[in-house]
Amino acid sequence: MDKKKKLFLAVAGFLGTALLLFAVWRWIIVPRSQAGAIGYIDTNRLAEAYNETAEFQEFYRKLEQEFTQFGQALQEETAEQLKALEKEEENAKKGKSTAVQSQIAEEYGTKRRDLYAEQQTKLENKRAELNDRLNQNLRQRINEAAGKVGKREGVTLILLDQVVYYGGKDLTGQVLTALVGSGEKGND
Repeated sequence: MDKKKKLFLAVAGFLGTALLLFAVWRWIIVPRSQAGAIGYIDTNRLAEAYNETAEFQEFYRKLEQEFTQFGQALQEETAEQLKALEKEEENAKKGKSTAVQSQIAEEYGTKRRDLYAEQQTKLENKRAELNDRLNQNLRQRINEAAGKVGKREGVTLILLDQVVYYGGKDLTGQVLTALVGSGEKGND
C-alpha cells in the first residue's frame, strides 16, 4: 500500500501543480498579454451613421431651432438699434449746412456698417457655439460606445484608424452597433 499511496500522492501532486500553473497562466499571464490589446475605429463612418439616427436628428433640430430664435432676436435688436441711429442722425442734421449734413450722414453710415458687422459676428459666434455642442455630443456618444466595446473585447486602447499603420483590431462595426443600435449593413 505504500507504493499505491506514493503513486496516488505523486499523481495528485502533479495534477495540483498543473492546476496551479494553469490558474497562474490564466489569471496573471493572459490578462497581461491582453492589456496591450489595441483597437481602432473609423470615426468618419461612425459619424455618418450616427447622423442618420433619430436621436441625432432630434438634437440637430433643437440646435437649429435655437439658432433660428437667436437670429430672430438679433434681427429685432438690430432693427431697434437702426431706428435709434436714424433718430440720432436726424437730430444731428437739424439746422446744419448741407456740407455738415453730408459729413454726419457718412458718420452714421459707418455706424450702421459697424452695427451690421457686429451683429454678423454675433451670429457667426452663435453658429460656432452650436456646432461645437453638436460635435461634443457626437464625440461623447462615440466615446461611450467605444468604451463599452473596448471593455467587452478586452481592448485597453482604441485609436482612430487614421493613426494606425499596422495591427490592431478594427472595432468600428461593433462600436457602430453600440452607437446606433442595429449597426450597419455589411459590417465585418
